[in-house]
Amino acid sequence: MRHTLPLAPQFYVTAPQPCPYLDGRLERKLFTALQGESAEKLNDSLSKQGFRRSQNVLYRPSCTDCAACMSARISVADFAPSKSQKRTLRRNAHLDRRATSPWATDEQYDLFRSYLESRHAEGGMADMDVFEFAAMIEETPIRSRVVEYTDREADDDLTAVCLTDVLDDGLSMVYSFYKPELPRQSLGTYMILDHIEIAREARKLPIVEVGAKLGIGATDLVPYGHDKAKIGAEFIKSLAGRPRGRLVLVTAINPTSAGEGKTTTTVGLGDGLARIGKKAAICIREASPGPNFGMKGGAAGGGRAQIVPMEDMNLHFTGDFHAITAAHNLLAAMLDNHIYWGNTLEIDARRVVWRRVMDMNDRALRDVVTSLGGVANGFPRQTGFDITVASEV
Repeated sequence: MRHTLPLAPQFYVTAPQPCPYLDGRLERKLFTALQGESAEKLNDSLSKQGFRRSQNVLYRPSCTDCAACMSARISVADFAPSKSQKRTLRRNAHLDRRATSPWATDEQYDLFRSYLESRHAEGGMADMDVFEFAAMIEETPIRSRVVEYTDREADDDLTAVCLTDVLDDGLSMVYSFYKPELPRQSLGTYMILDHIEIAREARKLPIVEVGAKLGIGATDLVPYGHDKAKIGAEFIKSLAGRPRGRLVLVTAINPTSAGEGKTTTTVGLGDGLARIGKKAAICIREASPGPNFGMKGGAAGGGRAQIVPMEDMNLHFTGDFHAITAAHNLLAAMLDNHIYWGNTLEIDARRVVWRRVMDMNDRALRDVVTSLGGVANGFPRQTGFDITVASEV
């Protein structure tokens, strides 16, 4: 009998080479590939050990007589800014933060080139062209964001950018660059301070605490992990005698060029009502992977007005759509089986239509011919697949 051992990450050490930061010194790096299904888990784990990410590689310095370049981890719960750091925050109060998906732009590249030519003209990245820059930003096997800082006093001029990874316990600033002609603003320090604030804002409450705020007890929740849950049917029935609340319907909004549509508006409205002391909850439909992977994109909002965990909500979530898909297709199989075994209900397959469904946009399956291959496979006919959200189940 053969036993297959689980694949473990392979680590390598680079040959000594001139240090790009300290004159007269040599550097070595310990690195491993970041790939496969466990990429995100590996990144979370090794980031805690001082590793940093560059595209699909994790590395950390491995210099025997120097520790000047080791990564720093900041406990945001315990952090308190110094007087000079508070001054840095005030000097940059005119900057607006915008977090987006990891997508490179010409404006970012122009700022990146200006930064390199001023700060690292002789460094290893000095020859990076626009395609290599795009690869640095976009080729990420894990959850990443591009955080842009624009100057509202200068027509939203792009001032600083940071490529940021989202870890299981916080954030990792992969690479940042900024306008080198603004040294008094301490933009590098400012971005670190602002990311501390982002990490504080991003803490997710356990779903039990969220339920308690809405008056839903832990025994009335059916949890799916720590941040998702269904509400038990008995709890819904127990509300029958309660007075009705007020309903605000958000619909028929054409999204802006930044993607602000119905969900972003709904989440922002719910946050705004809660901020002024109202007891508010929002209700949105579960996202379908069909439009998620099409032109429309996800349905979890954006920026500070979004549903988290965004990836779960946009994909499998609590599995309801997949259950509907299975139930619908089971009925389709039963219908075909009934027709095959005599069709006692005299169903006219030309007029009674029960197409199968899948939760995906797949052009090739919109219209198909089924039951080919002989008598045992049933009666050939033209049919097709609809998207799961169109199912009558």
